[in-house]
Amino acid sequence: MKRSVVVSGARGTRRFSLRLAVVLFFAVLAVIIVTPTLSNYLERQAELRDAKAELESVQQHNEDLERELQLWQDDDYVRAQARQRLGYVMPGQTLYVVTDPNEGTAREKLDERVQTANRERRAATPWFVTLWDSVTMAGEVAGSGVDNPNNTPLIEPTEATESEAASTPSQATTQPSGESADPGSE
Repeated sequence: MKRSVVVSGARGTRRFSLRLAVVLFFAVLAVIIVTPTLSNYLERQAELRDAKAELESVQQHNEDLERELQLWQDDDYVRAQARQRLGYVMPGQTLYVVTDPNEGTAREKLDERVQTANRERRAATPWFVTLWDSVTMAGEVAGSGVDNPNNTPLIEPTEATESEAASTPSQATTQPSGESADPGSE
């Protein structure tokens, strides 16, 4: 005697064997049980890959720092860096710095860096702050000077007096071409 499940619908009645229903039930149950476990396993594998990649990156950075530390143990390397980066010379030597007039003066380079930093800082502010600044400035009278209503920090270039400029001989000297005259640019 065969057992079956009878399903009646608008198209008529259909018969399904009870075995088929049990097999389908256990197949669906197996998928429900295995899916979260498989998903969890795949997530852990991705985390493991990420952790291994980060470990490799950190180890490479550590090796680079060890190599740099070994370089700084050498007195000749320290002297070369002092000459190149800071413009130091040995007693009795004269430092000549050649600048390219097409690159602009130190003041122009400083102003350009200040403007770039201010643009980047302004671009990093959230959109809603920029929107509110725009609404606030639109309500102001023209020429009232409101340019930064939320007081977003801006970098202002410092003005060097003539006595300060004369007292800093490193700015008045020149470097060989290919090297930057500004020690902070490296």
